[in-house]
Amino acid sequence: MKCVKQILYFLKDCYAYMRYPRAYIAFRGVFKSFSEALSNMPKHIGGKRADEGYNKVKSSSAQSYIEAFSKPLKPIDTEYPVFFWLDRIFKDNPQASVCDFGGAVGGHYYSYTANSEINPQWCVCELEANITLGREVAHSLHADNLSFTPTMKPADILFSSGALFYIEHFSNILTDYFNGGGGEAHIAYAYAYSR
Repeated sequence: MKCVKQILYFLKDCYAYMRYPRAYIAFRGVFKSFSEALSNMPKHIGGKRADEGYNKVKSSSAQSYIEAFSKPLKPIDTEYPVFFWLDRIFKDNPQASVCDFGGAVGGHYYSYTANSEINPQWCVCELEANITLGREVAHSLHADNLSFTPTMKPADILFSSGALFYIEHFSNILTDYFNGGGGEAHIAYAYAYSR
């Protein structure tokens, strides 16, 4: 039985490796510059040319997100450490707010609130396509504490899960963001910060 499991895991890894170049917004490699990375983007992403950009790729329907977020959500592996620290931050500061940079349609908000008694003010900073979709989903699910914006809004906690890699000068953005409000920065997990 152990051998069968190992073979299945191996086949799953092979499939993921072969599928990766066609996967939506899945880029990989080590590059000397941001421009070199851009020039190595896959030619097609989700049926669209890479140079058309993420914001122009047609999003899924709101209904599929509404159905998914209406069910009990289990945190994914990378969310556990974030949620662990968010719980502690909110215990000390129940009124703390979150700016979720690159948070798509609010998936981390729905996962966090499904697994916590806390329902924080949560603002997702995203591109227009996801803002429109996210607002529709939030309205349907009566997520009154969830909002969407194209610009980073002041918040007590800055959370980002993978979006910073797609920003050329993300260190400048973070410096400007943190200097705008001052205060101490606590690293909660990879790219989750509290001010």
